[in-house]
Amino acid sequence: MRKLISILFIFSCSIGMAQSPLVLASMEQADVACTPHPDEQNTTASVTSDEYCNESSNISNWLNSGADAVTRSLESSDTDTGLYAIKLVSDAGGTEFSYMSFPGISGLTTQIKLRFKQTVGTNASFLAVNTSPTGGTAITDEWTEHTFETTPTGTVLIRIYPAGATGTGDPGDAVLVSLVSVKAASS
Repeated sequence: MRKLISILFIFSCSIGMAQSPLVLASMEQADVACTPHPDEQNTTASVTSDEYCNESSNISNWLNSGADAVTRSLESSDTDTGLYAIKLVSDAGGTEFSYMSFPGISGLTTQIKLRFKQTVGTNASFLAVNTSPTGGTAITDEWTEHTFETTPTGTVLIRIYPAGATGTGDPGDAVLVSLVSVKAASS
């Protein structure tokens, strides 16, 4: 990858473009018009930050409950929005989950939007913690957008349970997540 970027940089300089390698590396997304929403809370460049126009192959902002009972990996062949999704696979088939956290937007009704699908199993679900209502729902085998409004009561945790929040799934149950957006609902 480093050689490819260097070659692109040399080529761009020789034709007078003089753009940095960082700009050239991100040009593969240039055909998609994107304007970041100023109130978006999911601003860390990652697989689920499409709404902030800085999608990347980063999955490090997804954390696990317990002792890594969910395997997290990058998915680029079955995506919905953007170039990537995160694949979450249940190791034990219990109530383990992966999550992202966002500071509560104090005193404001907050809109949470996710796009996801279950690729293995039938019991996957998601839940927003420290919110009222929680917005929990089952995850189907089709790419689905789920949007709800809630009032944060603390740090918002977006939890994805590949085997279901009740632990009725099996080891190997898997979910893909392509988008997480958290912002003030009035904006």
